[in-house]
Amino acid sequence: MINSYTHKKANIIKKNIKGLIPISNWTSLSLTHDNLSHNLDLNLLEAIKTLSSKDLPTTSSTTASGTTLNKDNNNNNNLINKITSIEHIRHHNYVDADNYSQGLNEQLLILEKLGGVFSTIGNLSALQYDNGQEFDQQQQQQQQQTGEFNPELDPSSSYKYGKHYVLANLMLDQLVVLLDFLFNKSLSLEESILYWESKIDNHHWYLIEKSPLYWIQFYRQQANNYINFFKKFTEIHHGPQSKSFKLFSSAITKFNGIFDSSLNMIHSNVDKLFKPSKQQQQQHNNGNSKRDQSEVHQQQQQTTEKSHSKIQHPVKELEERLKRLNSFKKVISICIGRLAYLLESIKNNISNITQLNIEITRSIIIIYDVIQILQQMTPTSSQQGFDSNHIINFNISQLIEYSKLLQQDDQQQFNLNDQRVEDYQENIYSMLKDNIYSIKSLVIQVDKLLKYDQKPSYFSRNWMMITSVTLLTVVAIKYSYDNMDNFKASIKDTKFALTRFYKDHLEEPLLNIWNVIRYDKKTLQLTDPVSLESSVNSLANMVIDYNQDSVGNILTSDQKEILRQLSVRGDISSVMSHYEKSIKSPIQSLLFGDLIRLILIQVQKEKVDVDKAMLAIDKLLQANELNFQLLAGIPAALFLALMVWQFKKLLTPSKKNLPHSQLVIFSTLRDLSRQLNVNPSLQFPKHLYPIILRVPSSFYSVYYNTTDVVPIVENQEDNNTQKQQQYLPFEQYGNTLVSTFKLKLHQYTKNNCMENQWFKQDIQDLESEQLSAKAKIRTINRMFSTFSFLKNK
Repeated sequence: MINSYTHKKANIIKKNIKGLIPISNWTSLSLTHDNLSHNLDLNLLEAIKTLSSKDLPTTSSTTASGTTLNKDNNNNNNLINKITSIEHIRHHNYVDADNYSQGLNEQLLILEKLGGVFSTIGNLSALQYDNGQEFDQQQQQQQQQTGEFNPELDPSSSYKYGKHYVLANLMLDQLVVLLDFLFNKSLSLEESILYWESKIDNHHWYLIEKSPLYWIQFYRQQANNYINFFKKFTEIHHGPQSKSFKLFSSAITKFNGIFDSSLNMIHSNVDKLFKPSKQQQQQHNNGNSKRDQSEVHQQQQQTTEKSHSKIQHPVKELEERLKRLNSFKKVISICIGRLAYLLESIKNNISNITQLNIEITRSIIIIYDVIQILQQMTPTSSQQGFDSNHIINFNISQLIEYSKLLQQDDQQQFNLNDQRVEDYQENIYSMLKDNIYSIKSLVIQVDKLLKYDQKPSYFSRNWMMITSVTLLTVVAIKYSYDNMDNFKASIKDTKFALTRFYKDHLEEPLLNIWNVIRYDKKTLQLTDPVSLESSVNSLANMVIDYNQDSVGNILTSDQKEILRQLSVRGDISSVMSHYEKSIKSPIQSLLFGDLIRLILIQVQKEKVDVDKAMLAIDKLLQANELNFQLLAGIPAALFLALMVWQFKKLLTPSKKNLPHSQLVIFSTLRDLSRQLNVNPSLQFPKHLYPIILRVPSSFYSVYYNTTDVVPIVENQEDNNTQKQQQYLPFEQYGNTLVSTFKLKLHQYTKNNCMENQWFKQDIQDLESEQLSAKAKIRTINRMFSTFSFLKNK
């Protein structure tokens, strides 16, 4: 992950450096000159092309969340475009360390190729080209005075300017790489701190997460401590040892022997499985036997110390872990603040080549001091007896003296032929090379330190659940094997039920909905219209026949048609009058009359009425066919929605959805507001000077034109005040930059373009060195009152 804030500033500085160097075309370096080896020109030209070929990326590349920030198309110099690529470092399998070692190794490769360029200094002869003609130096001086001299045509001037150009860019790239690394580590630190703080709040579950082996070792240690204490107590006071104590002591001693031998056997078996063979190690480590032996010895020593280290209670372990992580977070914030402030001061202070060289030396010293601050936190510094009061580098003293001499000259007439400039460049080169090695070592050490305190692996956190699930799976498999017939029957029944559910409640409703929409197909019907028509005709015929039989005469066709139409409409009054007469003497009419026939006609009439009602219901159902099919398709819709939601949830990381980003932005702004409120009146010191390195007093007069600053090591009474001035403001500023870095990682979730633009502007206000803490607090309040996604939290 990279920070667009620092990269934008670095691109601006690179543009300024290009403007200060009066050469844009370096073709003249292809000519031989000054009796120098032409390989030096070619190496310098290759380094210039490498530094000028790519830009520092100003967009934050993909993170753990896949986030992409706003892009910037500045076409400036870059060496670290591959900052996130991975290069395998032998003997160190740390991915984070590999990420940043790519950029550091590229810089180191350039510095190695430029070794001859900066070591071959002084005693340069007159300019001489391939044709053997010498350049007239008097003519050059006259052209310089009249302003007609073009350094692009002079290989000697291009060679000397090129050295300045390369050194300035390499220094800036070192600063940016170190800042990127610190930003990345700060995010890792915050994640680890949040995780361990959650365990403090619920430490009972953390106790359960500890493996049985841990508790065996812990209580074995407690028992050994008790035995040792009681033995020493009885020895001092000449008291007797009870029989139970002797039995307990002998049992623990035997247990220790068995336990240690078992652990050693397990470790040896694991080493045989996962470590390469001796022949492969010899092939892999060819030419590095001394270093390998030292690493093996150091690893054995660390293993021995770990086996004899004190095992703390989990709650106390959590407290010390959090204390260690917060301390390291504070140091990283201070270093980020100091380096970012240094980047801003470089941007504001370079106006000519002399000032550029002075800023290069000051920046190299500050970077070296930051490296020493970080190394104080590593275990290596404490093991080696690190003493901050005696850190001094010979090259630093030389750089300060050369910078003092450069200031005494006219800054507008920079003399390229001055012997002091070449000595000065050689010291810068040495310091850059030392810083590269120091940063590479620091990257690995810091990564090791944070790896110890990072979030445990999934298996370590969920070993109990994994073990329980494994046991249950084994039991289920055994039970299924013992009851294979029942199990097969259950599978068949389940398969049949699922198939039936799929066809009846998923497939068929969806097909019916499609048929209704596409073909207007009617599937809901209770009765057939043809059956109704047949029932009506039967009723009409029955009424006509009865009337004709009761009258005794043959009815005319008109009379029959009238009776048919009345029967179709449901009017059988011609029959009902006879029914009323017959009902007066029901038994007689039942035996000798037409009562049964009349009753059957009325039954047919009721049947016709029922069929008409059913037909009306059919019309109602068919009019709402789509509604009923949609109701039937609700299970299918719910099932499909559930599948789509789960599939999308599976493919979409949790850190990419809006609720997570909203929560991160809200909590980050709240934490930043709390941090700024602690010391709202903090201001940056007038000068940025080393707080670990022991620098001569001339450092302050050369770079800051002041003698008011008392070196830290000379006046112990003022130490605390000066350190607080150099610590607290930059810690606050570093925390602010880390917070804005997190805000940018989740900025993409805003859909409103106007809010997006406002959000970027507010982040720029928070990143500004010009705004005070109170102004930044007001900015945060404005963000809470402006953005809808913060109001609705």
